[in-house]
Amino acid sequence: MNSVSIDSEKATSAALIGRARRMYEMLSEALASAIADLRDEEDQDPAGARARLDLIRSHHKALQTVIDIEVSLEKRSREIGGASEGVLDLDAARAEVWRRLARLQGTGGD
Repeated sequence: MNSVSIDSEKATSAALIGRARRMYEMLSEALASAIADLRDEEDQDPAGARARLDLIRSHHKALQTVIDIEVSLEKRSREIGGASEGVLDLDAARAEVWRRLARLQGTGGD
């Protein structure tokens, strides 16, 4: 079994959630700008509307990712907090990542 210390896992988790939050903030700003542009436009072209719809979908996906990561980290934190050996099973984590990637690929997600 592969393992890492809890401190290393916490640092990795903090970096991961930090990147996810920054991505969400960038998408939020882009969405707010797109909404402001939408309010200013009198006539909407289909390509612009489609681009805004894609932006909204990206925003929703980023928000869901941030929420999923936070829930996962909280759950893992509770599980690890009760562990006496203080290690993380990387094989299990790797398997979960592959399952999630396969699920995203199956649904056509990015």
